[in-house]
Amino acid sequence: VGTGATRFARFPGAGEPRDIFDKIEDCAVIQQLTQATPTVSLHIPWDKADPNRLKQAAARFGLGFDAMNSNTFSDTKDQTLSYKFGSLSHADAGTRRQAVEHNLECIEIGKTLGSKALTVWIGDGSNFPGQVNFAKAFERYLDAMKDIYAGLPDDWKLFTEHKMYEPAFYSTVVQDWGTNYIISRELGDKAFCLVDLGHHAPNVNI
Repeated sequence: VGTGATRFARFPGAGEPRDIFDKIEDCAVIQQLTQATPTVSLHIPWDKADPNRLKQAAARFGLGFDAMNSNTFSDTKDQTLSYKFGSLSHADAGTRRQAVEHNLECIEIGKTLGSKALTVWIGDGSNFPGQVNFAKAFERYLDAMKDIYAGLPDDWKLFTEHKMYEPAFYSTVVQDWGTNYIISRELGDKAFCLVDLGHHAPNVNI
């Protein structure tokens, strides 16, 4: 919940939420007006707070929690290893493990909140020809995702997103619906392809 932005800048405005609790309150207003958004989808670590406080705040406004969203496409100040050159597909096993652990943490937070799904989008890719081996990067990604999938509760779903480019401009590891479909087939029945319209190619069929 915010006033919006482009790739180049933000457009802050008066009344913009200061934290996740302000966001929950704003979401409650949207739900009151539209009756179309009864649940909130948190993005960790941006929306990280005490799960019990979050649950109480949402309950006060009659809201629940939808899919948890992980973030391995930017670094945080307390992060040991950088995702500058990738996360779940990184050539370094330690970085991949860190990214897996973050996703597992998101699942644990979601279990406390009553969520039933995890959404994973990665910014992994390359900016120059020859920078990465496409096949090996995808294999590393799949292996890491299998570890995350294994941590899903039985009644949860795992959503993976594809995006043609950005932040990398030459290639991305999960770049189209076909790759996304392969991922879901490889992982299992709890894995699904998520089409994010913000990542969707213009003038083509969904």
